[in-house]
Amino acid sequence: MRYLMLVLMIFVILSGCSLGSKDSLMWFSSPDAAIQNGIKLESINESDLLSTVETDGETLLIFKQNVPEGTIVGVASLSKKDGQFAWYRENDPVLVKRLNETASPAITCEINTQSKKTFYVYLGVTSTIENRISLKNGSKVQPSIDKNSGIYYYVESANDKK
Repeated sequence: MRYLMLVLMIFVILSGCSLGSKDSLMWFSSPDAAIQNGIKLESINESDLLSTVETDGETLLIFKQNVPEGTIVGVASLSKKDGQFAWYRENDPVLVKRLNETASPAITCEINTQSKKTFYVYLGVTSTIENRISLKNGSKVQPSIDKNSGIYYYVESANDKK
């Protein structure tokens, strides 16, 4: 009985830690079909897509999702291969706003695409339209702000900095 429990625990741990193989992506003939598949994979609605950002030859999709702890924001990329498209997310979404709390931290995360490009994503929640944020290099920018949720986001390529 102990042996069986040990085997089951190891199986659960290994399967829970796996991000999946890049070869296991579902490929589609159009970007829209890949995005619709990604919406299903993430268990979100189309209205949860905050933005599609084109930068450094990549298409990044920023989405929000309400979870029991509050609101999370994730960033996926649209992978391209042989005229096909796939939703790809290597990094976990981050909690930008805790439920029933007014303060929200400013978050900077590093995300990676399937093509091995790296981006800094600046996230947070604001109640003002004018909300300049500081980038890693010290410059200040006005991020995009989702008017409904107050979530702000800004994407910066890290590829020329490495």
